[in-house]
Amino acid sequence: NDTTVCLVGTITRRAATNGAGAACSWTPAAGLGSPNNAVTTAVVSAPTTYIVTAAQNGCTRTEPVVVQTLNVPNINAGPDATIISGDDYLMQATTTSSLKSITWTPSTALSNPNVLNPTAIPAQTTTYRLTVVENGTDCISSDDMVITVIPNCLKVINAFTPNGDGVNDRWQVTTADVCTRNVNVTVFNRYGQMVYTNKNYTNVWDGTANGKPLPDGAYYYSVRYTLVTGKVVE
Repeated sequence: NDTTVCLVGTITRRAATNGAGAACSWTPAAGLGSPNNAVTTAVVSAPTTYIVTAAQNGCTRTEPVVVQTLNVPNINAGPDATIISGDDYLMQATTTSSLKSITWTPSTALSNPNVLNPTAIPAQTTTYRLTVVENGTDCISSDDMVITVIPNCLKVINAFTPNGDGVNDRWQVTTADVCTRNVNVTVFNRYGQMVYTNKNYTNVWDGTANGKPLPDGAYYYSVRYTLVTGKVVE
C-alpha cells in the first residue's frame, strides 16, 4: 500500500503475486535492502515512487507504490557545557516545532526531564539525549549534548606555619588549577595595611613581606577567582 514515513525512515515493502515462483524486483534500487526480492526494506529520504516488477515464463507485470515523507521535528539539544562540581546548568535546547512530548535521558540530576530547558546538576560528566515527538505527525527527533564536570579546586586554608620546616610553609588557596583561569589575592594585617598581593596566585606565599617574615597573628585576605566557566567568585 501507499504510505507515509518520517524522514529519514526505514520501512518494509512486500509484493504479493498469484504466480508461484515469480521473480520480483524493485526500482529505484537506491536505499533498498533486497531490491531483487519480493520483500525488501527501504531507507526513505525523500518522497519516492517504487516500481515492483514480477516476471514469470517471459511475462511481466509492474505495480507502483508511493511513499510520501514527513519532516521530523527541528530540535537542538544545545551546546556542550563545562561546569564545576556542585554547580548547576540551565539546558539551552531550542526548537521551532510544536512538540507533543519531550524526554531527556538519563533523567539523573535534572530538575524536570520532560521540559525543554531543565536545570542539570550532574555529579559527573554526562551525555544527555533530548528526544521529542512532534504534534500531529508523531515524528521523532533526537540530539545529544555533553556536560563535562570538573572537580572543585577552591580551598582556602585559614592557617599556615611558614617556619621553614617543609610542612605547611605556603599559603594554600587552590588544590589544583583545573577549575580556575585566574586567582587574585590580597592579604592585609589587622591594621588594614596590605602586606601581600598577587594577581595570578599559585600557592606561593611564604608569610613574608619585603623579604622579611611577618609576625605570627591574624591576617585578613581577599581572594577573587575567575573560574574556567567564566564565573567570577570573590
